[in-house]
Amino acid sequence: MGKLSTLSIFALLLLQYLSAEVVLRGVAYGTQVPYIYVDKNGTTPDTQYFGFVVDVLNELLYRIGNTTYEIYDAPGATLGAQLPNGNWTGAVGELVAGRADFILGALPITSNLSVAIDFTRNFIDQGLIIMTLKPTFLGNYALFSFLNPYTWDVWLALILTTPVIGLIFYFTDAISPYGFNKSGGDKKNELDLRMALLNSMKIIGNKNFDNGKAWSTRFVILGWGLFALIIIAAYIANLAASLNARVQQNELATLEDILTYKFKYAVVANSLEARFMATNEFVKDIQNLRVEYPTFAAAVQAVRSKQVDCMIAFSHDLEFQVNQRPCDMQLVGQQFWTNGLGIALPKKSPYLAAFDKTILALREEGFIDAVFYTWWYEKGFCSNAADTSQLRVSRPMSMQNLGGVWVMLCVFLGIGLISLILENLYYFLYYHKKQKVPQLKYLHRFFGGKKEVPAVA
Repeated sequence: MGKLSTLSIFALLLLQYLSAEVVLRGVAYGTQVPYIYVDKNGTTPDTQYFGFVVDVLNELLYRIGNTTYEIYDAPGATLGAQLPNGNWTGAVGELVAGRADFILGALPITSNLSVAIDFTRNFIDQGLIIMTLKPTFLGNYALFSFLNPYTWDVWLALILTTPVIGLIFYFTDAISPYGFNKSGGDKKNELDLRMALLNSMKIIGNKNFDNGKAWSTRFVILGWGLFALIIIAAYIANLAASLNARVQQNELATLEDILTYKFKYAVVANSLEARFMATNEFVKDIQNLRVEYPTFAAAVQAVRSKQVDCMIAFSHDLEFQVNQRPCDMQLVGQQFWTNGLGIALPKKSPYLAAFDKTILALREEGFIDAVFYTWWYEKGFCSNAADTSQLRVSRPMSMQNLGGVWVMLCVFLGIGLISLILENLYYFLYYHKKQKVPQLKYLHRFFGGKKEVPAVA
C-alpha cells in the first residue's frame, strides 16, 4: 500500500511537471516597423510589444502548446556585432551566452549570423527592390501631341500604305473580268485611279466608300477596313492615355536604368543591403552610384527631396513605406537577391524543430499571409500602393506593337490575289465551256457577271 502511494505521488509530480507552462525568454533590440512596435507604457509583453512578428509568435507558441514568453531589452538595444575576440554584443550576444531563448524580431537569414546562432525556417520571403517617387501628373498638351500615340515609323508606314492600297484597288478591279468596267460590255471605268485612291482614304476616315464589285477587290477592301478599324481604335486609346499620362522625367524601372542614366540610389549604412550593394559582383557596375544614409527614414527623405533618384532596400520594408502617407512612393522593377526572414534561436536549441514544424503549417494555411496583409495594407493609408500598373508612363506605339496589323493586311491581299487568279481562270472557262456546261452560268453570276438575255431574232 505504501509502495503504491509512492508511485502515485511520483506520477502526480511527473504529470505536474509535464503540464507546467514553459516560459521562453525573448530579447528585443528596439522598434522594427511594422515587425515590432515597442510601448513601454504596457504592463504585459502583449501590450509592450506588438506588430507583425508578435502576432506570428503568439500563434506559433499557441500551436506548440503550453508555452509562453517574456521579453527583455538587449544591452544597448542593438542586434549586436562580433568583437575582435570572437564574442558577440547586443541581442545576438544574449543568445550566445544562453541568457535568451530567441530574438524578438524579423532577421534576414545570413551566413554571417548563422555562425553564432541558429535560424528557424523562413516564415516570409523577400528580396531587394527599387523605390522611387511616383510620377507627377502633367497633362501632355503640346502643339503636336496628337502625334504621340504612334512613333514616326508607324506614321510613315501609314502614309505610304494608304496610296499603295488605292493602287491595288484599281489594278484588281481593272484586271478582274468581273470588275466595274467589265460588266455587260460597259467600257467606262467606274473605279478609275482617282476614285480608287479616294476610296482608300475614305475607308481610313470611316466615310462612305465603294465596296467594289469583283470578289478580289472586296477581299482587299475587307482587309483594309479591318486594318483601319484596328489602327483607329489603337490611336484613340493611346491618344487618351498620352494626353492624361503621368509624366516621369527620368524613367527608372530596372537596375540597368541606374547604370544607363547614372541614377544615384540610397541605402541604409551598415545594413545588409548596403553590404550587398558594396561587395556583390552582380551590382559592381553601379556601386559608385551608391549614397549611404544613417537611417531608413533619412534614406526615404533623400528620395523625397530628390537628393537621390531612388532607394534600394528589402521589398517588405519598402512595400510598407509606399503604403504610408503622403503616398508619394512606388516600387519599380523586379526583386533581386531574394532572402528569407526567420526567428533567431541559440545553437542546438531544443525548440528549433517545434518552431520549424509550426512555421511550415502556418505558411501552408495562409495564416502568415493574412497577418502580413493586415499590417501592410489594412493598417496602411494608400489603397493603391501595391498597384503600380496605373503609374506607367504612356509611350508611343511602334511597329513592334503594330506590325501584326500589317501582317493581317498582307494575308487579305494574298486572298485577294488568289481570288483574282480564280476569277480570270473561271471567266476563261465560262466563255469556252458555257455551251457544253450550262450550270457554269450560276457561278458566273456569283462572281459578278450579269445574266445573259438571249438575243431576239
